[in-house]
Parts: sequence; C-alpha cells; structure tokens
Amino acid sequence: MQFYRGLRHFRRLREIVLVLARHGFLPLLRQLGVERLVPISPWRARLHRRLEEKSDAERVRLALGELGPTFIKLGQFLSTRADLLPPQFLSELRQLQDAAPAVPSAQIIEFLERELGRPCSEAFLSFDPSPLASASIGQVHAAVLPDGTPVTVKVRRPGIERTIDTDLAALADLASFLHGRSALLRRYDLLAFVREFSLMLHDELLFTVEAHNTEALRQALSGDRHVAVPRVFWELTRTGVLTLERFSGVRVDQADEMRAVGVDPREVAVNLARSILRQVFQLGIFHGDPHQGNLVVMQDGRLGFLDMGEVGQLDESTRRIMVDLIVAIMRNDAHAALDVLLEVGATGPDTDLTGLRRDLARLITRYALLGRRHLPLGQFFQRLVTLLFHHGVRVPAEFTLLGKTLLLTEAVCNELDPDFDPVAAAKPIIAELELERASPRRIFAEMFEAAREVRRYAVRLPRRADQILDHLQRGTLRLRTHEEDLERRLAQQAILINRLCGAILLGAIILGASIVVFSPSAPPWAALWIGVPALAIAALLALLLLGNLLRRW
Repeated sequence: MQFYRGLRHFRRLREIVLVLARHGFLPLLRQLGVERLVPISPWRARLHRRLEEKSDAERVRLALGELGPTFIKLGQFLSTRADLLPPQFLSELRQLQDAAPAVPSAQIIEFLERELGRPCSEAFLSFDPSPLASASIGQVHAAVLPDGTPVTVKVRRPGIERTIDTDLAALADLASFLHGRSALLRRYDLLAFVREFSLMLHDELLFTVEAHNTEALRQALSGDRHVAVPRVFWELTRTGVLTLERFSGVRVDQADEMRAVGVDPREVAVNLARSILRQVFQLGIFHGDPHQGNLVVMQDGRLGFLDMGEVGQLDESTRRIMVDLIVAIMRNDAHAALDVLLEVGATGPDTDLTGLRRDLARLITRYALLGRRHLPLGQFFQRLVTLLFHHGVRVPAEFTLLGKTLLLTEAVCNELDPDFDPVAAAKPIIAELELERASPRRIFAEMFEAAREVRRYAVRLPRRADQILDHLQRGTLRLRTHEEDLERRLAQQAILINRLCGAILLGAIILGASIVVFSPSAPPWAALWIGVPALAIAALLALLLLGNLLRRW
C-alpha cells in the first residue's frame, strides 16, 4: 500500500513538472536540478506557440490553472505573499478563478444526505439542484428551510480530499528536493511554506472552520448597523456541509443597480473601508478576502460579507504595533516605523538594518510625495512587506494577509468612488484608538502588565544564571553553531560515497561471476545458474551507474 501511494505521488510530481516545462519553464527546472528527479523528454516539454509571447507571470498563472484545484488555491495563496513574489506576479495570480465544472446533482444530494444523516426532503423544504456557484472545493446551492427561511448550502465535492492530499504530498517532495539545491531557496524556507499552505488548505476543507469564522465575525460586527454577516445554521452544518442565511441584493461592483434602489456607492465605499479598518485595528478579526464577489449590497443599504473561508486574527499587541506603524507613516517618520516593524518581524544574522532604514525612509517619503493616486495604501503595504523580506526581516503570515486585505479593500472602494481617500477614512479610527490608549485606565493596565513581565524575568534570571555558571564549572557548556551549506555538502558527500560503494560492489560482482564462469574447477551448473545471471545483473548496474554519471555531467 505504501509503495502504491509513493508511486501515485511520483506520477503526480512528474505531471506537475511536465506542465511547468510545457509552459516554458524547462530551463529553470534544469537549473534547479529537477530534471534529474523527474527526467523529461524535450519533445514533450516543447513550448506551445500560443504561450511564446506571454510573460512569465501569465504562464505561471496558466500552468497553475491547468494543474487543478490544489494549484489554483496555491496561486491564490501566493497572491498574498508580497514577501515572496514581485508585484506583476501578485496581480496576475489574483486573476486565478476558483471555478470548476458542476458535480452531478445526484452525487451532491447523496453526499449531502450522508453528511446530515437524513434525507434532503426532511432537512429542507426545497433544494435547488442547480448550483449558484461551483468552485474547486465545493459548490453552493440555494435552499429553503422548513420554516420558510432562504439559505445557501455549500457542499464539498466528493473525493476532493484524496486529490488534495496527493498534490500536497507531491509538493512536499518537490520542496524537500529543492531545499537542498541552493542557499537562496533555503532562504525562502520552502518546507515551512508548504506546511503553512497545507494547514490553510486542510482548514478550508473543513467547513466547520468557516462556520466558526463566520460566527466569530458576525458576533464581532453585531454592533455595526452598516454591515451584516450571515447567520450559521449549526443543525445543518457538518465538516462537508455549510448552511448559511441567504443574503439578497446586488454585487458591490454594480454601481448602477445600487443607485436604482437608492443606495449611494460612495457611502458603501466609506462603510466598507471603515468596517475593515475597525475589524483590523479594534476587533482583531477581519475578513481576509474582501473582493467584489464576496460583498453584496442588501436592500436596506447594509453591506453584506460573504465567504468567511479566509479570516485573519490579530492579538492586541500586534494591533497596537499596526496602529503605531500607521501613525509613523502618516508623520513621515521612518525611524519610528522601523522600530515598530522590528517588533513584529524576526531578525537574523543576515538582517541589514542600515540598508532597511535607508530604503524604508525612501519608501515613506515617496508615499508622502506621490499621494494615494500614484501609490495606494494597499500597494504601499505590499512594497513594505517585500522590502522587509529582502533585508532579512521575517514577518508573520497575518501581516501578509493584512496587506492583501487592504489592497482588495482599496481596489473595491476606488471602483465605488474614484475620489476615495483611504487615509481620510483611517484617520477617525486611528484618532479614536490613540485617544483610548491615552486613557488612564489603559495606561495603568499597560504599566501593570509591564510590571508582571519584569517580575517574571526577575524570578527566572537567578535560576538561569546559576545553571550557566554550573555548566561552566563542570565544563559542560555547549555552544551551537549553524553552517548554512553544511547540509548540502554532507548530502553531496553521501552521494559520492554511495556511488563509490556501488562501484566497489559492482566490481566484486563482476570478479566473482568471472571466477565462477571461467574457473575450470567450477561445476557447469554454477556457471549457468550463478555466473551468467550475476554478469547480467552487473551489466544492468553498470548501465544505471553510467546513466547517473552522464546526467550529473
């Protein structure tokens, strides 16, 4: 069984590499050494003529779309990582549409009834077999509860878990192989990236996670009369089924329809911006994917949030840091901004603080001079994340998700109101937060927390100092060092040793077989049944070893 699974992963890995090669990335695959892992015939990897004039970013998007659901999600996940990819790739990957052919209604109803444990006719007064939307992981159907409440039912595609598990295993194998190829790839920490993506995707497979995200955001925004979040019907929600209140209205990108029902698109833009900023800076939980398809303007003028599959969370400390960062940017204070960023990011031995301070000051000054029209706040934030990465500062995943959220929010607001000013929308909320932080109650709470931290360290310090002195006295103090290229060099030496052992073994087989075949004292049956098969095995091993050496050259 284990062998079959490994074979299946290898076949999928070969398919992934072949698709990338067909889209023009064969030279890169050869440079990374992937072709040694999965050899590709040049005639199978030839570039289609229609792709020759497309940019690298476009070809990456097309390749991920061709590879299916897991890689469409991978592209969407990468579109949030301004620390990994340049802007042209980010904007191209955002165009990946999470769509797929509809599953036959009989299969959907069978899966739905198995998840709910009862017939569909008992759970719903009516259930529309034609989907409202069909995505790679699930599809959405309109239904009506027995009490007449209109709902949407999101049903997971049957068997999608097996497809995703196979793709994730192939990605993990590829990341593990590439991790040992170069120091540059190790800097990107591909293994940690694949783990993070796997966790995100497995959470998305569990519709109960999205249900809890929806309920948490609904409770957090319960006091905001300008926005709405659908209610979760828990009795009809399982790991593969999600039943939500159905919102009726117009999409947020349909400005003419809004005006027809008496809703001003400019007010919708202000409500959206203030709601997202309040979610980020005050509530600590925010919608992570506020694009046009996930926003609807309801008949009463409220803005409805849909699809809470991607929700970010920020603790109080991170929210305080974000407020300080926005204030520093507004004041054009690069020194204060850098101090704030170093609190949220992790520095290492390769961190260039001098260069980071210089480039950060240039970026903030450019933002102040160019203004929001030429350098929007969301775009500024993504450039900031890229700048931190290039100077060796690692930021948490929530930071990059926040950048994506601000970018999407600003794009929707600009579409609703071409004169929209994100800084003007943020100022009242920032001022309210600063006023709250200056209150005597908050100052006393922060002083009390600082005193607790000092007490905690003061209690631990004598014990740890005593342990260090004890190790010094015994001579057992150990210092750990890390050599970046050591693992790669050891791996290369292991390959050489394995080849040497193989050559020695091959020589021993040839020598032993020759003695058995040509020795006059050996019985005839030994030459026929031992010597000849041994020579055949030796010839096969020699060909394999020679082919391996030629590929290395």
